[in-house]
Amino acid sequence: MPVENKICLQLDHCLREEPMDDIETVEAEKQTKDVPYAESTGQGQPVLLIHGILCDHTFFDGLVEELKADFQLITYDRRGYGLLGGDSSDYSIDVQAEDAFRVLQRCGIRKAAVIGHSAGARVALALAFRHPEAVEKLFLMEPAIGMTEEGLAANREWNRELNGYAAEHKAGKITKAFARITGSDKCGKPKKVSLTKEKLLRAKRNVENFAYGELNDIQLWQPDPDELRAVGCPVFAGVSELGRDELFGRVTLQDMDGLPWTLITIPGGHTSLRDRPEESARILREQFLSKK
Repeated sequence: MPVENKICLQLDHCLREEPMDDIETVEAEKQTKDVPYAESTGQGQPVLLIHGILCDHTFFDGLVEELKADFQLITYDRRGYGLLGGDSSDYSIDVQAEDAFRVLQRCGIRKAAVIGHSAGARVALALAFRHPEAVEKLFLMEPAIGMTEEGLAANREWNRELNGYAAEHKAGKITKAFARITGSDKCGKPKKVSLTKEKLLRAKRNVENFAYGELNDIQLWQPDPDELRAVGCPVFAGVSELGRDELFGRVTLQDMDGLPWTLITIPGGHTSLRDRPEESARILREQFLSKK
């Protein structure tokens, strides 16, 4: 039977070197808001999942349920996100890549398949650049880096729009803008979920953390093109059916031109890994997780 562990990690922005036995395993309700944590669920091939903007590790809850019978799924809150994500003054991609690497270290994992969604896909790439020995293969869901002139211009325009909302303290408008430019607004009304106090607090913190924290660091990251071509593991890029003509899907397809990456089409929109976990899990099993 799959074993589920909730591991509370004192990452301290992941710059501390501490022995593995300093991990404190506790129940989630005993954790404090200053202690980021990772959750390790299931047994089998290790898979690290890195969430994007405006959300936290719970984005992958449905996908974890679908895959935990055969895989060890590791999720965590990126810095500033979630109720336990901690606060940060440094949201740079390189530092966030070190966060991801420390999560793997603290979970005792030497090498993992890595799934990154949106901005989390950028962190996943940076992890592969900095610690190639820790990454078996990558699945990047619509990272939309903007390696072409057209893509870079589109990203800069989108970034200016978001900065305008942040300057006016209208963080809520960022969520609507994000749905528009990713094509998520084409997916119909989301199914109703019960909103607990914790979920409302998470949602508020996640939006504000992006708007007033990592926005510019994460959105305008530009890797070296030579690094992209030289990634030492298999790379699979995901583009959603409904988003391929929108900014994130379109720019991701442009970025892939000339790169030895394998395209995987995901049904639905940009957030299908959350919204359609059964279909997403099936496709990831067949076209990514089963591949060498």
